[in-house]
Amino acid sequence: MLDETYRSTETETDFQLICQIKLGADHKFEPLFERYRPMVYSMIRKYYLKLWDTEDFLQEARTVCLKALRNYQPNKGITFGQYFKTSLSNCIFSLIRKQSATKRLSDANSHSLECYEETYGECERPSFYCEILADDRIILQEKLDAFELKLSELERSTFVLLYYQMKKPEEIALILECDMKKVLGSISRCKSKLGLFFKENR
Repeated sequence: MLDETYRSTETETDFQLICQIKLGADHKFEPLFERYRPMVYSMIRKYYLKLWDTEDFLQEARTVCLKALRNYQPNKGITFGQYFKTSLSNCIFSLIRKQSATKRLSDANSHSLECYEETYGECERPSFYCEILADDRIILQEKLDAFELKLSELERSTFVLLYYQMKKPEEIALILECDMKKVLGSISRCKSKLGLFFKENR
């Protein structure tokens, strides 16, 4: 029965399947999701999430896909595939932030400051390091969340990978599938915005 469902949807567009799912054709969801399984697997390979196996990730991806199709608006000039990928990226970055928070706090006295200085050079220490050392997790996360709202999509992706996963610029370029020049430019803009943000939010 499932194979017949997949075969019957082969000629239908994403938009047709989405419309039917919204009208209650729940059996059309898996065929739609299967079209994007290769993209989901690609993201699984790119992002390492501790304590998450492939099945956990696939289940999370299904949830994101369901939410994405409910909110998708084709008149916005973006394909469903692009919208789903962006939604999944946002979900992954949120998971990375949550997963990395404890680790970053535990080694803040050494690696965090060292990483910051290696990346941005010796300059005035941003105030959030004082908060990390004080283990003030709530204030730290609120400030970081507020800062990320000021970033473009590329800058936010770069920031999350750099600060939470401690990725090097070369690794970020591979993960985000863009050239080093864009990554380095993104890091430079993050540096400027970060310094300004903490000056304004001391």
